[in-house]
Amino acid sequence: MLRWLAAALVALAVATPSSAALAVPPTPPVGPTTPTTINPDFYPANENLSDCRSGVPRPNCGSAGRGGWRQGLVFGAVVAGMAAVGWQVVRAARRRS
Repeated sequence: MLRWLAAALVALAVATPSSAALAVPPTPPVGPTTPTTINPDFYPANENLSDCRSGVPRPNCGSAGRGGWRQGLVFGAVVAGMAAVGWQVVRAARRRS
């Protein structure tokens, strides 16, 4: 058993390429790059972005782009899914007793 384990480890070590073999040389840039400006709808333009990006954003950091009917739809789907799971648990518990 020990010989098989040693043989398997040696075969694995030989068959696994080294990290140097997996390294890909960097490709030079094709042309001049322009910085990408990101202007999401849910961050206000007149506030400091670092104040609004956190787990608990400061007041007045939101905008009309946040929330809406899509967020309500996702919440409704989550509630419906939880209700379906709860109903299945109740049904299974009633069948056992």
